[in-house]
Amino acid sequence: ERFACHIICPARGPMVERYRQAVSPSADGTSSLAGTGPARSAAGSVITIDRPSFFHPVAVLEIAAALRRLRADVVHTCLYTSDVAGLLAARLTGIRSVAHIVSRNFALAEERGLRWAGKRAESAVYRGIYALADRLLAVSEAVKTDLGGRSGIRVGAGKITVLRHSPPPEALMASEQAMAEARRLLRLTDETAVIAM
Repeated sequence: ERFACHIICPARGPMVERYRQAVSPSADGTSSLAGTGPARSAAGSVITIDRPSFFHPVAVLEIAAALRRLRADVVHTCLYTSDVAGLLAARLTGIRSVAHIVSRNFALAEERGLRWAGKRAESAVYRGIYALADRLLAVSEAVKTDLGGRSGIRVGAGKITVLRHSPPPEALMASEQAMAEARRLLRLTDETAVIAM
């Protein structure tokens, strides 16, 4: 099946043009975000919200209106800047939502005084927002544990799935034959030390 991928983002910023290129059809009629298959045409689009920030209340309403126009099936947010507006807009429209969480957002470290209070408040806001999502994708077990275990509002472990950005280490192990071929192509002897960073 094919998916129509629409990106909703701020009107200004370095990524807008890259997003537009990603959804533009190539010569074969596909785009890097559109998917493949015969089921339906995968039209993609970039919709910009001309507000100073996604944290602006009107931005949430404009995103919700765009989701209704698109008749979206799922809202997928990534990074905390889009989580608030995207998850609130999804909730307003009754559309299922998935938040992709890549770090331990607003975890307290050595903050004191007002900085501690501010970070604690931000943490509570995001925990409340993440509780609105239908599913959460965490990039590691550590992020999943933090979401479910940090004091304050907790997210149930049952709605969190760990989806790593990188393959497991064993998938990166090359066969002896592949390593020998790489050494041959690079003209490296068996004694040459190879250090990957």
